Amino acid sequence: MLKKLSLVLFLVLVISLGLVAEQSANTDAASSIQLINFPQTDTPVASDQQGQERGFWDKWEIRNVKTSSARSTRVIRSDVIEGPGDYSRTYSESASASISASGGLSLGEVEAALGFSSSTSVTNSFSASGTLKANEKVLISIYARYTLYEYDVYKNGEFDSSHTALEPIGIYMGRDVVRK
Repeated sequence: MLKKLSLVLFLVLVISLGLVAEQSANTDAASSIQLINFPQTDTPVASDQQGQERGFWDKWEIRNVKTSSARSTRVIRSDVIEGPGDYSRTYSESASASISASGGLSLGEVEAALGFSSSTSVTNSFSASGTLKANEKVLISIYARYTLYEYDVYKNGEFDSSHTALEPIGIYMGRDVVRK
C-alpha cells in the first residue's frame, strides 16, 4: 500500500513539474517563475538552513526578475607605472558570480530560476607595454562587468523580500597615459 501511495505521489510530482515547465516556457521567464516545494518528510513544519519556517505545502516564488548590464564600480586591480622608461606588465584576473539563497528557497532553486550557477566565473589575461617620457605615467585599471539581477521573493502569494545577484560576463582593462 505504501509503495502504491509513493508511486502516485511521484507521478503527481512529475506531472506538476511538467505543467510548471510548460507554463514557464509559454510565458516571459522574466515576469514570474514559479517554484513548488513538495515536502521531504511527513513533518508538518520544518526549518530550512537559514532558520526560516517552511510549512508543509508552502509555495515560494521568484517574481519580477529584472536584468541590466552594469560595469562593476569595484576595480579588481589597478596599477600606476611612472616614466621615464619602458614598461611591460601581464595581468590575469577572475570574477565570480554572487548569488545567495533567498527566503525559503534553496540556492539551487534560485540558480535555476535565474539561469546561472553561483560557481560561474570568468577569467581573462592582459598585457600592457610601452615607453613613457619623464613627465608621464600610465594608469592601468582592470574591472569586471556583470549582469545585475534584481528579483522579488513571494511566499504563498505574498511579498517576502527583494534580492540581487551578479553574473560575471567579462573582465576588461583600461589604460590611460597622463602627464605628471
